[in-house]
Amino acid sequence: MAQFDVYANPSKTQHGEIPWMADIQSEILDEVPTRLVMRSALRANMPAAMPQSLCPTIG
Repeated sequence: MAQFDVYANPSKTQHGEIPWMADIQSEILDEVPTRLVMRSALRANMPAAMPQSLCPTIG
């Protein structure tokens, strides 16, 4: 997995609400057996009162 690559969410139960995940883990931590990902949720599924500084929207 390369940093900043985007992948389809493999979870069948969450894919409808969170269709994409971006790998944000640095290559320096490649030895760690886990990955740090950022979930990308559809705006229609987000609560109206989301903090903009923590939950940016795209498009």
